[in-house]
Amino acid sequence: MKCDSAPSVPAIVVVGYNRPHSLARLFASLLLADYPADIKIPLVISLDRCHEQDIADAVKKIANNIQWPHGEKEIICHQHRLGLKEHILTCGDLTGKYGSVIVLEDDLFLSPVYYRYASVALKFYREDGRVSGISLYSHRNNPYLQQPFEPLDDGVDNFFLQFASSWGQVWDKGQWSSFRSWYNKGQAVGADDPLPHQVIEWPDTSWLKLFIKYMVESGKTFVYPRVSLSTNFGDPGTHFSDQNPFYQVPILLKSKVYQFVTLDDSLSVYDAFFELEPRVLNKFTDRYHGKQYTVDLYGSKNPSKIGVKYMLTTQGCVSADHAFGCAMKPAVLNIINNVPGEDIRFCQVNDVVQSDIKKHDGGRNYGNFLDKQIWRKVIPLILAKLYKRIARVCSFR
Repeated sequence: MKCDSAPSVPAIVVVGYNRPHSLARLFASLLLADYPADIKIPLVISLDRCHEQDIADAVKKIANNIQWPHGEKEIICHQHRLGLKEHILTCGDLTGKYGSVIVLEDDLFLSPVYYRYASVALKFYREDGRVSGISLYSHRNNPYLQQPFEPLDDGVDNFFLQFASSWGQVWDKGQWSSFRSWYNKGQAVGADDPLPHQVIEWPDTSWLKLFIKYMVESGKTFVYPRVSLSTNFGDPGTHFSDQNPFYQVPILLKSKVYQFVTLDDSLSVYDAFFELEPRVLNKFTDRYHGKQYTVDLYGSKNPSKIGVKYMLTTQGCVSADHAFGCAMKPAVLNIINNVPGEDIRFCQVNDVVQSDIKKHDGGRNYGNFLDKQIWRKVIPLILAKLYKRIARVCSFR
């Protein structure tokens, strides 16, 4: 479905703290972007309390000096240190005043056509309660494992991912209110939650880990663009101690008529582990119809937490129903196209041998299966299965 109707008017909310250079760079891209000429767009600059007075003065000077010709500008200087989590929560709460917001942390750089994308995407998905937000950023890598992430290309301009964007996120009042209602009940992330272990280990200053848990518990997702409308410089800050260029991605330079797809019709829907949803994979093959399974091609899921009987995994397993190679990219294409091999296995969860070694090759390095630590787990399982088979044979005699 093409979306070229009149856009809504989200407010722009810039999040600043102690990085004057980053803030100035973001404003430079903000001012170069294209905006509708016939509407007024609010700009809110939210500055957290910074105790280094010279840095605080520099940040405030940049905020005060920016000339915003597209509508009203408001500067909010928080008198007490909020920290990143509470600061983002406060910015999300501005949906109550403006109806919808585009939240921009200061280490971002924007595509010149980011505002049009945000506006039309908001309008397209506003009636779908399963959508919990819209991202400007488009992941090229799995951030947990720092390995390539390539969503299936189904010919449209978006895909879905159960990972809340923190590098240019768009919320309307309904989306944010739903999360806030959940969060205000005193929610926290615990060790037993069915989340990536990296998310569980993120510090308590992360609002993102809470939003991911919210989406997993409520079955919601985020809308992501095929071509990014923002990129991240990874400047040193709350969660980066050094400059991190890993999250730089190409950005869209020219406007287009976006072709969005609904969640039900999409062939590119991913869970919190950056793995394709089984219901989508079932559209490509009838091999697994009627079976409850999860996809684990990065080999990072804990079998004890997944809550289903089967796994399609690159982890070791004692006995597999069938297996695939891992020659095609992205890895899920090997399953769709029935590529022969032994890298990806479909097996029962109880037969999976979770490796203590972190695999970063999407299944190519299956030699980890031969690691001594794994064999210490495999041998008892093999002996137990062998004993059961012998017992069954003997019972017929």
